[in-house]
Amino acid sequence: MSDLRVAPLATATSTIRLGTAGTAAGSFLAKFLSEWIKSHPDTVLRVVEDGAARLTRRLWEGEVDLAIIASPIPASFESYPITRVGISAHFPPGHALDRMASGVTASDLAPYPLLVNQPSFISAQLIAAEFEQASVRPNIVYRSSVGQTLGSLAEAGMGIALFSESVDMRSTSLRSRPMVDAEGKQLEFHLRIAWRREDDAPELREFGRELSEFVMSNWQPYGH
Repeated sequence: MSDLRVAPLATATSTIRLGTAGTAAGSFLAKFLSEWIKSHPDTVLRVVEDGAARLTRRLWEGEVDLAIIASPIPASFESYPITRVGISAHFPPGHALDRMASGVTASDLAPYPLLVNQPSFISAQLIAAEFEQASVRPNIVYRSSVGQTLGSLAEAGMGIALFSESVDMRSTSLRSRPMVDAEGKQLEFHLRIAWRREDDAPELREFGRELSEFVMSNWQPYGH
């Protein structure tokens, strides 16, 4: 858990515990917090990093006050929308997949070593479900919680990296194609900022509303 604030800790009058995946923290959340923290000097923001799936449990059990999690949202939570995030395959220029004009399927990916997130990540769960639906066994050779690590390994020729479009890979030479299902629809999930209904304090609702408005107005997934 990390504390983020501007003023000295002794002057704080309230604390918000925020759960987020590392990919969100490194993309839209960092830009939002750089302004939000300055305008809320009396609040300590404690950030808990975890996979989106585990964050739902953490929020349910009261380990965090707010969490960025994927839909569907349990009925016991209130939430605001954040963004839609697709899943893509990333590979070096000249790879056989680079010749494909559209998305790649589980069957297209089957011959190659794959680099994916840890099982607690929504993207990893969607990828696993798609391989199971296609009756294809994936050749997963490396797992990481950090998308940039997977991208670096793909750039080094270690395999095909599969992760969400919330990871910024613009500084690499990697090519990408959306990962699609049998009908050609990209695998995707929708993120929301959520809090427990029983904890519907004004400061939680305000934080959620401000984050939602900021992301929906100022940020798009890097695959767009």
